[in-house]
Amino acid sequence: MGPFGPAGPQGPAGTPATFPQGTLFYLVSGSPAPTGFIFVGSTTIHVSPPKAGKHDDDDNDDTLAIRVDVYKKKLKSGNSQQQEQTLKGSAFAFD
Repeated sequence: MGPFGPAGPQGPAGTPATFPQGTLFYLVSGSPAPTGFIFVGSTTIHVSPPKAGKHDDDDNDDTLAIRVDVYKKKLKSGNSQQQEQTLKGSAFAFD
């Protein structure tokens, strides 16, 4: 393989990331709240390393329990009463 050539010109800037209304973020508990999201609740996720030829198993000693905070993308209207009704109408299952 020969030497690398010079770097090409800088490309145009990309568009900022956008998230549709209702997007859920799961962040490690205690992380700063993302801008434009409201806190929904917390839950614990159990993460297990895969075993050869088997599915993940939550009952082994290697399982990690990770506490996460859940945030939901705000409605564009900014109406807090409408936000609250939207959250109450959502199907969330937390332990």
